Amino acid sequence: PPQTAAKLNQLPTRQVANNFVTVMGKQSDAKKFDDARKTLDSYLAAIRKENLSAPRSASQKRSNSGAWGMNLYSQGNRGRYQQINYPSPNEYYDTGCLQLLYNAFDLHKKADLLSDLHAHFRKQIDQATGADRLYLHLALGYLYWWGEEKDLALDQMTLATQAVPGDHNLLLEVAALREQNNEFAAALELLDSITPLDHQMMQRREEAAMRVAERTGNG
Repeated sequence: PPQTAAKLNQLPTRQVANNFVTVMGKQSDAKKFDDARKTLDSYLAAIRKENLSAPRSASQKRSNSGAWGMNLYSQGNRGRYQQINYPSPNEYYDTGCLQLLYNAFDLHKKADLLSDLHAHFRKQIDQATGADRLYLHLALGYLYWWGEEKDLALDQMTLATQAVPGDHNLLLEVAALREQNNEFAAALELLDSITPLDHQMMQRREEAAMRVAERTGNG
């Protein structure tokens, strides 16, 4: 298995996300949304398997948070660009995975079939075990977030953090989302659950806690 993030990103599967987006788009054009979801699953499952077979440090690099963008599928290649404010590419979902997942969201939304896509992931979560559940909770959380269903998104993100309590980056991320959603007590509870293993994480936790306290008038 690849030993570094750079080696992981050089695998052939990481170079074909655009091809999968096109296939999924054409299937959606033909109203074959079941097939489109299978295309989505096959790509996400392949990347998930590679991530899980590599040492955690190989896929652990997290991109800086902030807006980024991607090209969306459009019939006739008319060219559509979408800015994404959350999430940033990360150790679980890289740029290619997020590109495919957001395109699935966009295609289902245009067809008024988002509930089918949500149900598809909920069914997989019910059947999954171990680390697979983490990835699926994150995917469903992202879909809800993009659809402005923030409470449902945060429920899924919290379940994801419970699957990997040692991932302090993810805990900080979800705490920031709780803060953004004006759930200050829940944000502080998540921050309190972090036991920093290094000075940098301790500093990040304290800065986040101070920011939340200031917003609640306790700073």
